[in-house]
Amino acid sequence: MGNIDWTRTAFVLVGLFTTCLSQQYTSQCDKTRNAQLPFCDSSLSIEARVADLIGRLTVEEKIGWMVHDAKGASQNVDLDDYYWWNEGLKGIGGGPQSPEYGARFRPPTEYATVFPQPINLASSFNKDLFLAVGNATGNEARAFFNVGNGGLTYWSPNSNIYRDPRWGRGHETPGEDPRLSIEFAKGIVLGLQGDQANGFLKNSACCKHFSAHSLENDRFTFNAVVNEQDMADTYMPVFKSCVQESDVSCIMCAYNAVNGVPACADKGMLTGTIRQEWGFSGYVVSDCGAVSYVHTRHNYTEFPSQSVAAVLDAGVDVECFVSNTSYYSSYLQEALNEDLVNQGMLDLALEHAFGVLMRLRYFEKNVTRPFTDLLPEIVDSEPHRELSLTAARQSIPTITVFRPIKTPLEEIRLRVPSVQYEFGCDLVSFDNLRLEEAAALARVSLPVILFVGIAGGHNGVEYEEHDRANLTLPGLQSDLIRVVLTASTEPVVLVVVSGGVVDLSEWKDDPRVGAIIWAGYLGQSGGEAIAEVIFGEYNPSGRLAQTFYSNEVINEFEKYDMNMRPHAGSLGRTYRFYTGQPVYPFGFGLSYTAFEYTILNPPAFVLKTISQNALDQDCALIINLSVRNIGARGAEHSVLWFVSPPSAGQMGRPIKSLLDFEKLDYILPNMVRQISLCLNRNHFLLANDAGEFEVLLNRNRRSPYFTNWVYTNNRNFLSGIDIIYGNESSQIPPDNIAEVTGKTADINAGFGGDYVWLVPEWSSRLDEGVTSLRIDVQEKEDQVSKNLAKGAGGLFRYLRVIRDISHKEKIIEVALVRKDNEIVADSYWEECTQDINKYRMKDYLYLCWRSVTP
Repeated sequence: MGNIDWTRTAFVLVGLFTTCLSQQYTSQCDKTRNAQLPFCDSSLSIEARVADLIGRLTVEEKIGWMVHDAKGASQNVDLDDYYWWNEGLKGIGGGPQSPEYGARFRPPTEYATVFPQPINLASSFNKDLFLAVGNATGNEARAFFNVGNGGLTYWSPNSNIYRDPRWGRGHETPGEDPRLSIEFAKGIVLGLQGDQANGFLKNSACCKHFSAHSLENDRFTFNAVVNEQDMADTYMPVFKSCVQESDVSCIMCAYNAVNGVPACADKGMLTGTIRQEWGFSGYVVSDCGAVSYVHTRHNYTEFPSQSVAAVLDAGVDVECFVSNTSYYSSYLQEALNEDLVNQGMLDLALEHAFGVLMRLRYFEKNVTRPFTDLLPEIVDSEPHRELSLTAARQSIPTITVFRPIKTPLEEIRLRVPSVQYEFGCDLVSFDNLRLEEAAALARVSLPVILFVGIAGGHNGVEYEEHDRANLTLPGLQSDLIRVVLTASTEPVVLVVVSGGVVDLSEWKDDPRVGAIIWAGYLGQSGGEAIAEVIFGEYNPSGRLAQTFYSNEVINEFEKYDMNMRPHAGSLGRTYRFYTGQPVYPFGFGLSYTAFEYTILNPPAFVLKTISQNALDQDCALIINLSVRNIGARGAEHSVLWFVSPPSAGQMGRPIKSLLDFEKLDYILPNMVRQISLCLNRNHFLLANDAGEFEVLLNRNRRSPYFTNWVYTNNRNFLSGIDIIYGNESSQIPPDNIAEVTGKTADINAGFGGDYVWLVPEWSSRLDEGVTSLRIDVQEKEDQVSKNLAKGAGGLFRYLRVIRDISHKEKIIEVALVRKDNEIVADSYWEECTQDINKYRMKDYLYLCWRSVTP
């Protein structure tokens, strides 16, 4: 854009700003009364110590420890009050005006580092960054605790799937994909809790809200009707991973009911699934108020004492309550008196709760207490601030790129006093209209940077207890964009600040828009990160963790419909099942440079065969990928791997699913990085109607309907994978597999279809007995190249297309039919056959093909 006169530069703003809020701990076991008691003896097992402590509490004290603001104990032991409730969504949460929270923002911990919201952090697609942010938050949490300013039990991360774009708290989640959500939760949980190498928890993390929770309006009364298939492959995987892969020490049950049973009263889920099936050993806490809502909102029980009995029996160990109304405190004694519960049930709940506190070494003498080196000096320290900035940078997806403004950020800061700006309109209301003033400034300014968006909190449109009515920009912001675009003499940089989806369809292809940057809620370093991206100081590498829809989607699926898959009233949800046309797809993100992918091993487009039993290996198949920066600027880069299952998008199967992802560190121009994808059984599991996972086997080698396609985010390079029945791959004779690569065939248009001619030497290389063929169509400039990966003998075959994976780079599955076999009655094939018979030459193999949208 050349040199820029910053005295003529305009920043047009919507009124959109966020602010952040801004004694010494005494160990329970250093108290004289407790020091010599068995529960303070660290040489004993945790089970023995917990049993001793529970045995010393009165019934009243036991109940007092089963609520989030535990009241301590004084009859036989000397225990301080304890706040179970601490928040760590994007750093330490809480505040001095919120006594129910554990964290205290007071000297010497007046501040905490604020990281991007999960929906933004997930957009980095960086597993190491997830862990680093979790670790920094966990270290700061211990520092708060070590000076008596916080607890050790943190109710994070939010592990729900961002099912509906109107959800008011969707930005608290890592997005719509189960695999991304699993990896995000792993990083945050491990970071908060530590690696437990010494047997200690640094803090306790909590995966919430279990289960099938994804709306705010009517959340206290909503009954989520969920089928077994959706429960298995969408709503449950993250929580299962939290338990089995991350060893999370807390699960929070949700407000809503699932299939008629309130989530916090569902013994089948909380005890049967989480504890008995998955092996959970931590404590279960209710969402705040959920215990009372079992009675007052769901009308699941007739009396309060029945509600606490049902919830305790289901497996809720600690109740979080609201409005000073604890059902456990008020009605558990009554339930005991009525024999609805017994002390053994109380003791079991306390075993779970105290077991976690023991693992945290809450009951430990200071001389042996771990993590005492984590002190307030690390809170909002320079390394954590730098981490916050790194997280903000990597969390920004640029979804339309014109070119960066080339002036360095430092120079911009030197000239800030002369930069002009105008407030175009209020964020939500129709007051403070200044559209004409904004347009006037845009006419005389170069460049123009326009900030629009939405906000969380009660002054915004997406927040707790409030879902969005639509996906449009609120207030007069759309009008502001239109008048500024009309007035500006050059393309405008549009920066969208939001947690959830905003309908950008009107401006996606507008030539007056030079760039669209989805900035999101980026934490304390967001402003600097946005400026670095705008002015070219940082090359963006983020990718969308959610599908960006147009506002029309609110008519394409109903908010309270929990079905993920398409049906008569829905086009399906998320990129895995949505059959409509998104504005920007999941995983989309642009850069100021370009990357070239090359599959190294196995070669691209070669159909691989894996036996059923071979899948049980850790690495049944390894795909090696080379990534080269072919642009002029260095950048980080995220590689996303997807699998498209057999008959994708049909019979309830996903269109595609994220297999794995990896963030590549800074790649200089012309530099090459190599990564590998290790595939095993877990990557090919599909949930059936009963919610059971299975691998689809290609029992009939004559059918290509059972092939999985594994491919990257740029869709240029794919590998087809057949999973066959049997113990060894060698059961298929090697001479039944023909690989023909490296040739290019001309394409001739025929009436009603296309056909391809192949030279005779190709035909001679096609082995008899192979009855499935795969063709890749990759558009490059004016030619289309075709690579045969599988073929069949004989000179004349008809091929019927099974699936087309994309609109540009087409991977086409075809079934071969011999010349003398009857083919399916279809006018297309008849016309193609006539054309081939009319023009065919002797000894040439001809292939009929066409693209078919699933």
